[in-house]
Amino acid sequence: MEIVNEGWVFKQSKYLKRMRKRYIILTKNFICSFKSQYYQGEKPTEILYLSKFTELTSTEDVRKIKLVESELGLTNIHLFNIRYNNRKILFVTMDKDEKNRWIIAAFLSLSSPYNLSLSPLDHHFAEHISKQMIKPTVMLSE
Repeated sequence: MEIVNEGWVFKQSKYLKRMRKRYIILTKNFICSFKSQYYQGEKPTEILYLSKFTELTSTEDVRKIKLVESELGLTNIHLFNIRYNNRKILFVTMDKDEKNRWIIAAFLSLSSPYNLSLSPLDHHFAEHISKQMIKPTVMLSE
């Protein structure tokens, strides 16, 4: 398993829809979430297969952001969504560049048969990709 991107984010839980801090691993085929950074031998809390993604969205809705900020007790958060098997999954990062890295890494993993490593990612490149290629929403099944 070659890792494309990894790090701490808040991820919406499947059943209770609560935000949970999770260590996320992105490969060219799937995203796994873990309760700890030291995931070796640990069972993932969830596995999301990229082949089942239908949408990748950067969330700029101020009301949604404020609602999640209130739930987490945090400010200046950045959100993105993945639509997976007709389920919308919300992810939260603490930094805009970090959100862009996740969006770009997922987008490139979805659109390329090769495993692409994005570290380190140039800030200007991240801004350009997120504005020019991703737009607010990327439809993945057309």
